[in-house]
Amino acid sequence: MSLIDQAKEQMAKTVENTKENFSGIRTGRANPALLNGITVDYYGAPTPIKAVASIGVPEPRTLSVTPFDASQAGAVEKALRNSDLGISPNRDGNVIRLTMPELTEDRRKEYVKLAKGKAEDGKVAVRNIRRKTKETIDKAVKDGEMGEDEGDRLLKDLDKVTKSVTDEIDTLLETKQKEIMESDSDQVRRIMERNEQPHEEAEETLDQINKKTGRNMPQAIATGAALVILIVACLLLSVDLFVLLVVVFMILALWELRVDFATVGLHLPVFMLWLCSSFTLIATYYSPYHLITMSLSIIVSIILVAIAASAKISVGNRLSLAVAGKLSNTDASARLESSFNHEGGEQHHSRLSHVAVSVLTVLYIPLLASCVIISLTFNGHPIAHAIMLVFLPALSDTGGLFAGAWLGKHKLSPRISPKKSVEGLVGSMLFAMAGAFAVFACTYDASKWAPRWWVPIVAGILIGAVGTFGDLCASMLKRDIGIKDMGHLLKGHGGVMDRVDSILMSAPFTCALLWITGL
Repeated sequence: MSLIDQAKEQMAKTVENTKENFSGIRTGRANPALLNGITVDYYGAPTPIKAVASIGVPEPRTLSVTPFDASQAGAVEKALRNSDLGISPNRDGNVIRLTMPELTEDRRKEYVKLAKGKAEDGKVAVRNIRRKTKETIDKAVKDGEMGEDEGDRLLKDLDKVTKSVTDEIDTLLETKQKEIMESDSDQVRRIMERNEQPHEEAEETLDQINKKTGRNMPQAIATGAALVILIVACLLLSVDLFVLLVVVFMILALWELRVDFATVGLHLPVFMLWLCSSFTLIATYYSPYHLITMSLSIIVSIILVAIAASAKISVGNRLSLAVAGKLSNTDASARLESSFNHEGGEQHHSRLSHVAVSVLTVLYIPLLASCVIISLTFNGHPIAHAIMLVFLPALSDTGGLFAGAWLGKHKLSPRISPKKSVEGLVGSMLFAMAGAFAVFACTYDASKWAPRWWVPIVAGILIGAVGTFGDLCASMLKRDIGIKDMGHLLKGHGGVMDRVDSILMSAPFTCALLWITGL
């Protein structure tokens, strides 16, 4: 090790000693380092207090000292009382407490002088190290052990090290002075600001994520996790429970559509839709002739719903309250069109318009939902088919969401949905494809699905493309109506309709693929 390195090492130890000396100077707050210089008469031997007791900080201005040996509590208390802390210890059994009084202005100035003295002691020690090192260099030059040029170079390096270390001590002193002169309230405020900074940074990051994805991600994740648990639980307990769950979601989706269309004065006979749709799904599942039952039920539903829509019967004021809440977040044109803002609002639309919208709803929700139900009856794999029909579109949406948010540059349809991108579409397909491979590998014997290795690829492409198309259709509908979300029943997901639109659109294609391939 060279002379300069030795000097640097010695000076570094001096800086550490200075820091330790500074830590023993009170700043109005409790700090275990205040007790570093205190020794206890431990069975006749002076022993550092840290070696005979544990030191804690239960409160910002309180130190607690607990001797390891309870019989030495008196000796520890005596050492604290006789120290230069200027604090009277308060003993409670084996625990000794030291409460830091708030410093007066004069006391703070005295501590500043003390800190300056400690800093000067450190700099004196540094200068002494420099002096001894210089004497060694000068002697080596005089004895011919090194040349004058080498000696001059070493002296210059020594001066640089000395200046660097003394500047460091000055910086430590400046920081300590600020701590001493700060009031307790200033220190608490500074600590709170320091603690709040990471929180603010986290919130800013979260806001950026929410802005990129277009939704409240913590809510979306929590709601998504709850839905996954609910669906999986129903599937594991009984497929019948899953069918009932599909019926419940369909009822909620129909209600959201009823409210959405009402904002522009269009009437949906929601009670008739509930009855017909529930009967269609349940009859389709339990009937031995699934397809025939579904077809006949849809035809009857269309007739009954059309009649009810023509009559325009409404019951109760629940709808009025829901529409009022929806209208508060719609644009002005939608509010003007609503039947709940002026008399005879529904008269803006012909009776045929109400019937047409109601029939379209039957073809959109109960018919497509029936494809989910029929798939449960194929080849003894209801759980696998349910996962494919429900979770793969959801997985596709997730892939499209994140791929579009972080990679999306080429807009897919900016007029309908500005956030949809080609990259998001590719992400949707890839995620759905990966999920399909996982479902097939875990469900079917390799001998059965290995020859059909192309099926997950086709399923991924279909679900990704059709699901995205379903999202665009829903976005176009929302844009025409003048609303941001289809509903509010699922926090972070824009309502039940926003969650199931891609599932409904992809259901007939997935169902057909499973039937054609014999899976």
